[in-house]
Parts: sequence; structure tokens; C-alpha cells
Amino acid sequence: MSDAPKRACRFVLDLEADTQQDIVSALISMAHQIERDEMTQGVSGGYSSGYIYELTLRDRPTHSEWAANLRAYLDAKKDGAGVAGTEQRLAAAARRFFAAWCADDENEQQAARNDIAEALDAEKAAAGVNPVEGKSHD
Repeated sequence: MSDAPKRACRFVLDLEADTQQDIVSALISMAHQIERDEMTQGVSGGYSSGYIYELTLRDRPTHSEWAANLRAYLDAKKDGAGVAGTEQRLAAAARRFFAAWCADDENEQQAARNDIAEALDAEKAAAGVNPVEGKSHD
């Protein structure tokens, strides 16, 4: 799922006006038009404001369906952030190894090697690959 889930009713608006009060007046006018089912999509312009709009009214998803879709979307984003976290872990371990190598510290080098191996195993597990066998779980 690449895009965030959308609710059943959406109003997309690009409104420009000369003053704050002109924005308020345009929004009040649009609210009345929406209430009377007089808006779908279009362009409107006047002396002190202008806007492009699109109103979509659907029965679905219900609130509970949208909330479930949102949870799934956020979980997928969190899992994707885990990949970036793995990359950061690998970079930090590589820097740690290089510093230990420069200092000729064998114990620190081995600790950095272990960190690298753990980060690579975590990345493989996230991709559905068995770290020991190197094969996909599918």
C-alpha cells in the first residue's frame, strides 16, 4: 500500500483570496453549496477569491474500515522504516569497525563484525529470507 487510505468523503480545495475575511466568506459559501448538494468539482472565481475544488462523497469505506486500512498502512510504513533502521545500523557498525581497525583493536573489530552480521540477519528476516539458509520463506 503506497498511498495513505482515503476516507469516504473528501473535499480537496485550492483557495486563494485577497484577505482572511474573503477566505472565510468563500468557505461559508462552499459549505452552504455542499449542504445543498450543489458541488462536485470545478473552478470558481470572483472579485476577491478564487478556487479549484473536488468533492467526493461515497458510502465506503466506513469509519471502521478506514481505521483498519490506516492501521495497516502505518504498520507497513513502520516496517519500511525498519529497513532504513537496518541501513543505519550497518553504517554505524561499519564506522565502528573502521575506527577499531585504525586503532588496531581486535576485540572492537570483532564486536563490530558481530553487529554487522546481526544487522544483515535482521534485514534478511525482514525480506522473508532465512538468514541461515539464505532462502525465501515463500
